[in-house]
Order: sequence, then C-alpha cells, then structure tokens
Amino acid sequence: MKIKQPEMRVTPLAPAAAPAMASNALQVEDEFNAFYMTGTDGAAGHVLRPPYDPRVLERLTQENNVLGACIDAMVVNVAGTGHRIERETKRADEPDEQDDPVACKLEAFFREPFPGTSFVTMRRDLARDMERVGYGVLEIMRNAAGEVVFLRNTPARTIRLCKLDAPAPVVRTVSRGGAEMSVAVMVRERRFVQLMAGQLLFFKEFGASRQLDKHTGQWESADRPVPVQARATELLYFQVGQDPNSPYGVPRWEGQIPSVVGSRAAEENNLTYLQSGGLPPALIVVQGGIVAGEARQALERQFAPGQKSRAAILEVPATDGMLDKPGTVKVTVERFGHERAGDSMFERYDDKCAERVLRAFRFSPLFLGKSADFNFATAYASYLAAESQVFGPERRLFDEIVTRKLLPELGGAGYVFRSNPIAIKDVTQQIEALALAAGLPGIDLESVVDQLNKAAELELQFRCSEAPVQLRPVQSVARTGSEAES
Repeated sequence: MKIKQPEMRVTPLAPAAAPAMASNALQVEDEFNAFYMTGTDGAAGHVLRPPYDPRVLERLTQENNVLGACIDAMVVNVAGTGHRIERETKRADEPDEQDDPVACKLEAFFREPFPGTSFVTMRRDLARDMERVGYGVLEIMRNAAGEVVFLRNTPARTIRLCKLDAPAPVVRTVSRGGAEMSVAVMVRERRFVQLMAGQLLFFKEFGASRQLDKHTGQWESADRPVPVQARATELLYFQVGQDPNSPYGVPRWEGQIPSVVGSRAAEENNLTYLQSGGLPPALIVVQGGIVAGEARQALERQFAPGQKSRAAILEVPATDGMLDKPGTVKVTVERFGHERAGDSMFERYDDKCAERVLRAFRFSPLFLGKSADFNFATAYASYLAAESQVFGPERRLFDEIVTRKLLPELGGAGYVFRSNPIAIKDVTQQIEALALAAGLPGIDLESVVDQLNKAAELELQFRCSEAPVQLRPVQSVARTGSEAES
C-alpha cells in the first residue's frame, strides 16, 4: 500500500455573521389557540383547552404498530355487531317487534339516520374517535317542528368544549313510583364549538332547553330571540375516560403514551440504522499518514461494492518526525463483523411497550392476530373474558345513552336500544344438545330441524312420519373451531 506523508492544509474560517439554518416545514399547531380561555368576555373566551391536542393523539395511533390494531379490535367488537329495538317491558298480549309499528319506525330511522349512511357505519366512526381522542360527538338535526330527523358523525378533532354556563331552571320528566312527574331543576348547560374557515361555529348540548345562536354563541332570551336560520344544532357527547382537570374525555391508553412514543422511536432508530448500512464491516486505520488516491480507490472498489456496509478508512496524521525524517506509518485493519447486529435493536423494549399498550385495553393478543400460541380452549376463554369485561360493558354503556337520551326524542319512550352480543358457538356441542332435545317429550321436531340447519348450515326438510325421529350424537364430528355471530 502506497502511503504519502500528510500535507499542511489550511481550512478557511467561517464568516462571523453566517446565517442560521431555518426549517421551512410548518409545525402542527392547535388552530383553537387564539380562542382558548384568556379571561376575556364573550363566547370566544370560554373555549376550554383539551389536555392533549386531538390531532397529536390521532397521529400517535397511526404511527404505533400495536395501538392502531387495538383500536380496530375495539371498533369491530363494540360498534360493529349491529343492534335491535325492543320493548323495555313486554306483556304477553303485545305484538312482537317485527309487528310493532313503533319498533318498525325506530328501526327504519336507525337503518339510515343520514342520507346514504347507516347507523352501524356512523357508530364505528364514533367509536374510532372515542378510542383515538377520548371523546366523540353525534350531531342531532331537527326540523322546524322540533322533531329529530337526522344524525351525523362529526370528527372529534374539530370539536372543543365551552365553559359551563350559569345555572338555568329546566323542567325534567322522571319516573317515580311507577308514574311520570315533572320536576324543575337548575341545570348548567354546555356549548360546543367548531372552527370553520377562521370563524367559530357553536353547538348546544343535546336536550338543551334554550335556542343558541350558532354564530355568536349567545343563548336566546326574551329580548334577543334567535332566528330560525341562525339556530345551532345539537351534539350528543360521548367519552371514554375522564380528565381530572377538564371536562374532556381521555383515551384509555393515556397512561401508556410513553410506551407508544418509545416504541415508535425504537423502530425509527432501527430504520435509520438499516438505511445507513449499520456498522462498517472493517475499519482500516492508517497511523502517521494518509492513503494515496490510487490506493484509496482500489480499496473502495475491493471492499465497498455498494453505498452501504462499506469499509471505513481512518487516517491519523503523524505527530512525530522532522522535515528531513518522516514519522512512522502504521496500517492496521479492525474487523467489526462480530459486533454487527444480526437483527433489529431494542426488540425486548419494543415487545414490552406492546404489552403495556395491550394491557391498557385489557384484552388478549388474540385480537391482534397473534393466534400461534392459542388453541380452541384458550381462544374461547380469551374471548369470553374480553366479552364480559371489555366489549360487553362498553356496548351496554352506549346502549344506555341512546335509550335514555335519543329514543324518547324519536317517539320511542318505553323502548330500549340493544347492541347485538358476540357469541362463540361450538357446532359439536350444539348438535349434541339438539340430539338430547329431540328425544324429550313435547319437543317440536320441526323446530329441532330448523335449529340443526342453522347450526350446521344445512338445508334439511322436515317431513312428518309415524315413527319418532331419533337423533344420535355423531361421535366422529370433530371440533372445528368457533363461529362468530354478529
């Protein structure tokens, strides 16, 4: 290897008044900053700041590799099962729901609460907002007669809450002792606000007793009526958790935000490591000199066929020697192959972060597609636990809000909104139960055949015969898994 002695090089100093580097990228900023509470008068000064910027929370759900899957599992299993309308208390002489005109009217409304949109789709969008941001809203629109005609989902990231107003007397109807009675109570009603083209657009909470001006945010009074075209629509507010310092809801994974951010940082570190080629496979150390141009080119052609994982050359100028006597030149080669990472880094940390995020949702990794460690028994137990502890309670809470607040406004007093549960069925157990039921006296065999067709997906036809039909359990039927019924 040809080594030449170092030459004296002079590097010009940078100008003293060099311009600072500035980024041209715009930083994401909360567009409501100019309207949050600052002690000013008027409706614009009553907007409350959320504990977390909703847009930042949505970005975190998109960037994390586990959080998005957990939210999708909650949306599908809580808001995607469908619903039914039933009477709260049904007597024997009352018609079934399919023949009940009130139930049919409510079913028709929820089939298409907004033109071209079903309530299942609307509810899934609402649930996704709630899991991402911590709260969600449905806009309620009435006609001139005050009847609810449309529901519409409004993105939670565009909605902010206003400070509670002064108490106002409101007449409420409650049930006491089996009879309904009207009671006057003092209620502090809330307003909501949305920023549209730099202007605030106000809403009132669902069921508010007064009209609200959607442009100024002022409540209607005797000397200041609100025109029909300026009346604000209503918002039905839902939330997951509760922030202790504000009326906003917070997502259930709020306590795992460090794990969400840390997992993303670990993956970005691995990506940067791979894009840079990782550690060099070898380090050629030249002490006391520098590599000549021809030798450097030959080394780069030999050890660096690509731009990544190329051998690095470290040149250390000599500190000894004189003008008539050069210093000692030494060349060594250090190999780094045994220290290069065979896989990605921070794998254990990333797995721990995923476990913490999953713990915040309280269900099994089965719902994230990790089914390699599950059999039918463990999967069945995991689904039962999630249904009884997570999915079922969330559906019942949503049903209660719709039943108590929305159905009476739709003329459905005395009816309940029920979400369909998720049931796991073992076909073998069902066939065995039907075989036992067929041998009992008083059992309608035609209904047994119908249930058998549903369980085994058959098309058997019932035919009456003089000899009683005996169904025997089929011993060769194996457990084929579970069937989710929505």
